[in-house]
Amino acid sequence: MKKPYCIIPARANSKGLKNKNVLFFGNKPLILHTVDQAIESGLFDLEDIIVSSDSEEYLRICDTRGVTTLKRPDELATDKSSSYDVLEHLFKSLDNSRPFVLLQVTSPLRTAKNIQEAYQLFKKCDYQTVVSMKDVGVDLRITTRLDENNKIIDAKMLDKGIRRQDSDIYYRPNGAIYIDVISNYLKTGSFLTPITTAYIMGENNSLDIDDRDDFVLASIYSDTITKQSQPKFNQDQFVSMVMNTPEKQLFISDSRLKKITLNDYGTIIAKHITLKNIFNNIDLFNKIDTLLIAVSLSEIYHFNQFKNYFTKIANYCSQHNKKLKILLPIPVSFTITFDINEVKQLIQLTKQLCEKHAIQYIDISKNLMAHDYLDFIYSIDGVQFNDKAFKKIQKELNQVVK
Repeated sequence: MKKPYCIIPARANSKGLKNKNVLFFGNKPLILHTVDQAIESGLFDLEDIIVSSDSEEYLRICDTRGVTTLKRPDELATDKSSSYDVLEHLFKSLDNSRPFVLLQVTSPLRTAKNIQEAYQLFKKCDYQTVVSMKDVGVDLRITTRLDENNKIIDAKMLDKGIRRQDSDIYYRPNGAIYIDVISNYLKTGSFLTPITTAYIMGENNSLDIDDRDDFVLASIYSDTITKQSQPKFNQDQFVSMVMNTPEKQLFISDSRLKKITLNDYGTIIAKHITLKNIFNNIDLFNKIDTLLIAVSLSEIYHFNQFKNYFTKIANYCSQHNKKLKILLPIPVSFTITFDINEVKQLIQLTKQLCEKHAIQYIDISKNLMAHDYLDFIYSIDGVQFNDKAFKKIQKELNQVVK
């Protein structure tokens, strides 16, 4: 039997969780976890890993891995488009005698080893259909349907006290792995037939992301979200840093720009600092001639407060003959932490306030962007920057402020 294709379908505009296929999950967009698992499995030639999507952005992200990317026709990108329709269209350009492995993007906890084991089972079963499944975790004999008034319809076993050790085990597809020969799938139109063999996966590896709750749970399972509480602004540390800065020009930012230093500027990096924190310590800046403030993403949680303290700082600098410069927030990528549109609102509001008070604003986002959001190649999690981004920011910001 010839080597298999790997098919990764990824439709944009998901309903349960917006942009879920490209939300940062750990250190990369969700879709790349599936692409990387396919590559790591070693089962496929790189050009035979095929990502099908109606989104140019999804395809651009996957192009960075060197796999084949195919733009899906608009008529196959609607809620009414079935998986069969999408696959049938895709298979027209492929060798129908070859096997294929379908991997869904929403199963990021599936591993390369899972894919390898499932394919070995497929070969062992003489190339008959294999579908990954999980234990439902409940004996279906103690479940029931309800009518429109929430009255029990099937009450046969509900009160029979079935012991756990006597319970039957039921399984269902977990959405992670589907394997078949193309010609056979086109003939049957389904992965679930009497000859289908189940590849059993554990609960954790089976988690399928449909909504925000699923995403958070999967993140906990994969240890990408820590349970520690967010540290608060450290007032004493901030005062100490300002008092020990000899320069007449001062750059203030939160920890998002923690690796940035500017020529001829003192640098204060303080976690979770907002304009409110800065204004409440404004008397510390009596010896400072120039303030360059990087607007923190934390300001999106209190726009009215942000406007209020922006005005207060602008008035203070005007009254005391100090030059004030504002560094606009750099947008985020697709992430569950910050909403892209709220960050855009913050950027627009900052520009408006700068124009109102005749304050210079600095925008260094252009070379870090893909369309109107942070390009994933410059981030470790969709918000924080990687070293490649810091080098660009450092170089451009020093050129602008010199």
